[in-house]
Amino acid sequence: MKRRIFVIDDDPILQRIMKKMLSNFDDGVEVELFLHGEEAIEKLATGNNLPDLIFLDINMPIMDAWDFIENYKNLNLAAIPIYILSSSIDYRDINKAEDIDLIKDYLVKPLKKDRLIEICNRELKP
Repeated sequence: MKRRIFVIDDDPILQRIMKKMLSNFDDGVEVELFLHGEEAIEKLATGNNLPDLIFLDINMPIMDAWDFIENYKNLNLAAIPIYILSSSIDYRDINKAEDIDLIKDYLVKPLKKDRLIEICNRELKP
């Protein structure tokens, strides 16, 4: 059974790195990449091929993480684990993320491979 991960980040280099690390983690993992939250919301709204895990950048064009979260709540989907993956170490961003129940953790870029594997092992249990 394929497990799906969404990586929502406007940095194409980070997207490639995440896709490579996640694909190497397990060949049963399918990674879908989005440049901003609106693309991901449109995909989620279809209700098809929903992800098992989402990595979400904060600062993106068109729809940032906070707008993504609000739109995601309006879809009334079953909770999908969301991990913020950001270069921001601003305490306001960290505190805001901690106050949102949907967000499992706040991770600072670059994400180390062992931490990524730990998250996947926990969240993608067969």
